[in-house]
Amino acid sequence: MSNSKIIALIAVISLAFAATAINNAVADEAENEAIIVRNSAEIWHKGNVAVIDEIVSKDYVRYMPGGVEFRGREGYKQHVLGMITSLPDYYASMDIMISKGDYVVVRYLGSGTHTGEGGILGPPSGKKITLTAIIIHRLAGGMMAEDWVELDNVSIMGQLGYKLVPPSK
Repeated sequence: MSNSKIIALIAVISLAFAATAINNAVADEAENEAIIVRNSAEIWHKGNVAVIDEIVSKDYVRYMPGGVEFRGREGYKQHVLGMITSLPDYYASMDIMISKGDYVVVRYLGSGTHTGEGGILGPPSGKKITLTAIIIHRLAGGMMAEDWVELDNVSIMGQLGYKLVPPSK
């Protein structure tokens, strides 16, 4: 076999491996997106926190603004239940979703009416709030492993009637 045929054969094999790797990465990204969609639909919209045990890793961490963290499946359940208790009609659409490797980034547009007792947003105000959140989800082994949440808590609290008071001198 001539050198040019060997080089051509190596190139074809290399391209085949590269195509397989790309196809696998795309498939993994699609699977990760499906997990995030399931998280939104079943856990946040239906309140089915049992699904957390199926799609959230036992070592999960959710990093919230202000240094607040929710750790493990139980921590995530407490966070979800606190939010959907405060806003029983809470719904968030997934406005933008971008996937890269183990990461899925979503911009959520949410709203709900603050009528629930015992939630994480204080005593019920009866006020409707809207929010946007950008969450960077990291998945590992087909499960949610970490989330970094960015949202405007000042806007949310303002919609609920809280006032931002400057510090006294």
